[in-house]
This record gives sequence, structure tokens and C-alpha cells, in this order.
Amino acid sequence: MIRYAAIILACVIVVYLFAAGFLYIRQDRLVFPAEATPLDDPAALIPGARMVVLHTRDNLDLKAYYRPPADHGPVLLYLHGNAGSIASRAHRFALMAQGETGLLAVEYRGYAGNPGQPSEDGLALDAEAAMNFLHGQDIAPGQIVLYGESLGTNVAVRTALAFPAAGLVLDAPYTSIADVAASRYPYMPVRLLLRNRFDTLGRIAGLKMPLLVMRTLRDGTVPPTQSLSVFNCARAQADMDNPAWYAFNPDRKWRSVCGNGVHRKNHDTGSPLGSCNDGIRPSFPKRGAYQRKAFPIVKMSSE
Repeated sequence: MIRYAAIILACVIVVYLFAAGFLYIRQDRLVFPAEATPLDDPAALIPGARMVVLHTRDNLDLKAYYRPPADHGPVLLYLHGNAGSIASRAHRFALMAQGETGLLAVEYRGYAGNPGQPSEDGLALDAEAAMNFLHGQDIAPGQIVLYGESLGTNVAVRTALAFPAAGLVLDAPYTSIADVAASRYPYMPVRLLLRNRFDTLGRIAGLKMPLLVMRTLRDGTVPPTQSLSVFNCARAQADMDNPAWYAFNPDRKWRSVCGNGVHRKNHDTGSPLGSCNDGIRPSFPKRGAYQRKAFPIVKMSSE
């Protein structure tokens, strides 16, 4: 009996070690499920947009979508999530880039035909190249709003710590990839296995610009409590010059908001630069109630 129990235990250990090894070897494909289809000209999907090339500090040339702003208007620098590509988000960009609002949608290394292999530091270099491109287009820091989506929220935070900008938008941020992985694979020692940690909580406290954190409560990847933890950490450092906002929606619908005002129509997973039923409220520590103040460039609705 003891012998059979020992055999069963040995088999369980072997299977567990095999699964852990599989996760370690395949982790880059899980964290970066890159879309392989090369990018097409975005003009037909995003009016006024064109393909541009971003030059990184480690000598990569990356394709990206760019729509110049009109009349010195704002520019959204968009850093997308881990799945798909900027081409799969063209409908969202078309909602965002209206009127005078410009857009630079960064396509990461290793995605959509771009050279290189994605990594935490590599994506930060891609965002750095995007900021340098905007500066080369005579876009002032006060015109730039950094927008990070899911995985890209950490990239956006790193960029905000390295470059001045008008504000930072985090769409479904997470505390760290290690925390997300641990919530999905609680039976695995993921914190020991991960090469790319994307520690947002460890960086956000150094933020010195207006912040808007948004999320839906129906996110199957990032637990809502993690987004709230990121906000609370940033809120502790917020002040009148660098306030922090938090907005949530119980479903996946956001009222789309662009630099030229509020669009009343709801769009399912459309532009998440929008309001929720309770409005967008900036928060300041040690000041009691929320206080109303417009997020830089983006107009909000409380209706």
C-alpha cells in the first residue's frame, strides 16, 4: 500500500514539474500572444491616419499608426494590450481620433510583422521611440496624453516616469504580471518562473502627472481589485496639480469621449475614454469628498 502511494505521489510530482517547466518555456507566448499579420495602411479605417516608422534605441524600425492633430490639438499615444495588434483596434482608434485629436498607436516589436522579440524592457524602448517621434513632429509634452490598455498600462506608467506629458490614462491596469498569473495559476510557483514581471504597483507611486484609471467589472483577465490597488497607490501621492480619477463600468460599454467632446452613443468596447453612470471624479488625499475637475484635454460627462 505504501509502495503504491509512493508511486502515485511520484507521478503527481513529475506531472507538476512538467507543467511548471511547460509554463516557464512557453511564458513569452502566454504573455505576448503576438498577432503575426502585417499591418496595412490605416487610412481606410482611421480617417487622416498614415503608417509611420518608429526608430528604437536598440536599432529596430517599428511600424505604427499616426494621425496628426489639428490646430495644436491633443495627441493620444496608445500602448495596447498583449493580444492582437493595433490593426484589431482600428475601430477604437477611429472613435478616439476625431476632430482636432491626434493619435499615435504604437505597434510593439515582434507584433504584426515588426522585427524583434517582445519583452518588458523592449516594450518600454518602443514607447520611448514613440515619444521621440512625437517630439520630432513638434508635438509639445502638454499635448500628449499617454494611454495604456491592459498590458500596455505598465508600459505607459514607465513612459510617464521618463517623459513629461499632459496626463496618463490606464485602462484596466494590474499590480504586476506576477499577481495576474498567480490569480490564474494559483497552483504554480509563477513568481519564481516569470522573466517579465511588469511591476506597476512598484512604479506608480513615482507618478507626477494627472491620472485617470478606468476599468470594467467584467474583465476576465485582470481582477478589478488590482486596478483599484493601482489607483489607491497613485491617489496617495495625488495633489491639486496631479490629481487622480477612477472610473468603472459594470459591463463592457463606455461612452466614447474624444478631445472635442462627448459622444452620447454607447459603443461596445469602443472608445473607453469615457464616463460611467456615476461620472468621472478626481480624488485628492486628505481633502474629503471627490472634487470635480476636467481631466486634461479629455472632456468628461457626469450624466
